[in-house]
Amino acid sequence: MLDKADYNHGSDYLVCLGDYLDRGPDSYRVVDKIKSLSSSDKVILLKGNHEVMAKEFLDVIQSRDYPIREKDCARRYYFKYGGKETLESYNFDLDKFREDVDWLNELKVTYCSVDYIFAHAGIRPEVPYYCQSEEDMLWIRDEFIYADCDFFKEKRKIIAGHTPFAEVAFLGNRIVLDTGAGKGGKLSLMDLTSGKIYESNLTEN
Repeated sequence: MLDKADYNHGSDYLVCLGDYLDRGPDSYRVVDKIKSLSSSDKVILLKGNHEVMAKEFLDVIQSRDYPIREKDCARRYYFKYGGKETLESYNFDLDKFREDVDWLNELKVTYCSVDYIFAHAGIRPEVPYYCQSEEDMLWIRDEFIYADCDFFKEKRKIIAGHTPFAEVAFLGNRIVLDTGAGKGGKLSLMDLTSGKIYESNLTEN
């Protein structure tokens, strides 16, 4: 995707909207790639809710404070959302996985510029930007997607992922870039300076 967009590392700004783990065959390589991208201060890596889910999963199964039954429930829940494939990509090396998950959970939740606000899931419309909660910016869905534009306290355009659409969704003051790559769809990247959209082929890994 970066090659298709002629991305120049070190000179171009790049914002990644999170969910680097789960629902794919090789989360390990995805994380390895974004870690290499983080060498540039023009790369902004945001955290997604799947990074939080992975941390919660590890916190439960690696703790002595939880009984086996609760650990089994945590494993079944995480595997339901692609966690098994993620662990397979790490060859079930929990130490390495923990190292990466801890790093991912230190990433920013949001980033803003003069014209844009970036957050994995979006923001709560009726709340000023400086009062937004981390939970909303990682998990909000319908309240953000279906809100009337006039209801937003924030007047900058909001760029988000999290909620999948068949195509990049232009919702007035919102652009939603999740096009279902984790569910058999495609990966999308948008050049905000030109408005051009780059898409992966559905057959690409």
